[in-house]
Amino acid sequence: MRWSHLLLGLLLAFYAKADPNATSAESSSESSREEKTDELLEEENVLVLHEKNFDNALKTFKYLLVEFYAPWCGHCKELAPNYIKAAETLKEQAPEVRLAKVDATEEKELSDEFGVSGYPTLRFFVNGNRTGHIEYGGRRDAEGIVRWMLRRMEPASVEVKTVSAAEEFIKSHESTVIGFFKDPEDADLNLFNEVALNTEDFKFAIAHKEEIFRKFGVSTDSVIYFKSPEEKYIYTGNEELGFDKDELVQFLMVNNMDIVTEYSDETAQKIFAAKIPNHLLLFINKTVEDQLLLLENFRQTAPDFKGTVLFVVIDSNGPHAGVLEYFGLTNEDIPTIRFINIEKVTKFAFNAEKITAETVRAFCQGVLDGKIKQNLLSEEVPEDWDKKPVKVLVGKNFEEVAYDETKNVFVEF
Repeated sequence: MRWSHLLLGLLLAFYAKADPNATSAESSSESSREEKTDELLEEENVLVLHEKNFDNALKTFKYLLVEFYAPWCGHCKELAPNYIKAAETLKEQAPEVRLAKVDATEEKELSDEFGVSGYPTLRFFVNGNRTGHIEYGGRRDAEGIVRWMLRRMEPASVEVKTVSAAEEFIKSHESTVIGFFKDPEDADLNLFNEVALNTEDFKFAIAHKEEIFRKFGVSTDSVIYFKSPEEKYIYTGNEELGFDKDELVQFLMVNNMDIVTEYSDETAQKIFAAKIPNHLLLFINKTVEDQLLLLENFRQTAPDFKGTVLFVVIDSNGPHAGVLEYFGLTNEDIPTIRFINIEKVTKFAFNAEKITAETVRAFCQGVLDGKIKQNLLSEEVPEDWDKKPVKVLVGKNFEEVAYDETKNVFVEF
């Protein structure tokens, strides 16, 4: 439930009790550290690295992904089975590629060297380059890790030199992207390849030839995303400033999504990677035929807000029904709609009697225009909330009182 994660901050503090055996424990730890060698050992196909064998691993494997973890870290434990599965797959498919792990709580020097400030932290190394590592940027499931690693072994993009080669490229792959650059030395070409290298859901090509420009109706440097041979989207950047990396990534992510996306483990990554803060959520029970018909009304409205609002449907009878709780909903409230801005964490309730294309459009536009007040999970304001020296705050009067710029306000939660 990624929406609920927006509100959760985890502050972990650990205390060590005084122990008369602490000195001997330290000696034992130092002794075990001295016994470590540069030999490469592994657990369940994952290399176990420390300060003595780290260089050996870099020299032995051309492509190395290293997880810096803490044994007590919940996110590390959640990642572990996916990491192990990916390690097994990669070991079979690509001998030059390996996954490794470092206990950052034990290996303080390595942790400091690679700027580890949270867990898990994943760093990717190529050709034994200890200083030129990059941060892992893919999904954290087994398939995502495998795809990201294999993508690093391929060229970022290929050049198509003829019209027929370009057409064959589009037909042969799903989600193809062609960058049209008149000048092979154009600075934007480096930016294009950087995006290509770190965006594994697409296949990338480059075209320089005039006849390919003419075939696809391109007159200036552009990027065309072919969602299918019949459906394409064009990015031209800024006429003066050229291409922008973040804009190009968002252009691809947004257009790669369906006009309405059903929330699942597979689509969650795309939803949040699109970097569109406004999400409109339709909650329906997909086993109820009348509620399924509402999805079409929802879908009709989505094109009007493409690029501004993501339209998402959640099955209240499915595995992600827990999202209802985050929005203060129960099964009795279904079907309904909620709007959330994930940057400001503001939520808005749909109050129309019926879910039609018109009411959905009006609600969505009303939120964007600031005409609809946010929905707060709150008790009613007590009648005597301000009668005593200590005032009583609830959700509905919190901002008015706590954020009053004419006063200094001290709040006990």
